[in-house]
Amino acid sequence: MSRSVIKRPRSISAYRFIGLKATGRVYQIDDSIALKYARDKSEALAREIQMYEIFEGHYPSPYIVQSFLQFPNTNFIAFLGNGSLKKCI
Repeated sequence: MSRSVIKRPRSISAYRFIGLKATGRVYQIDDSIALKYARDKSEALAREIQMYEIFEGHYPSPYIVQSFLQFPNTNFIAFLGNGSLKKCI
């Protein structure tokens, strides 16, 4: 398992950095979209994306942030403007 750092695309720096999470850096793209970009080449974000692919086959849960587009090292998720998912529930 490689843990080398993934160089983020320069275009991401145009967006507001929200924070560093367990599997990646999170940026606000617009009022409803956030981008999670892998922080390193570990399998953590890849496993998270696999879980979202499983979730797509089921009715959306109000307890899981919705993901609507995934690429290797990248996950587009719903932006929760009022804070964390815990605060929104």
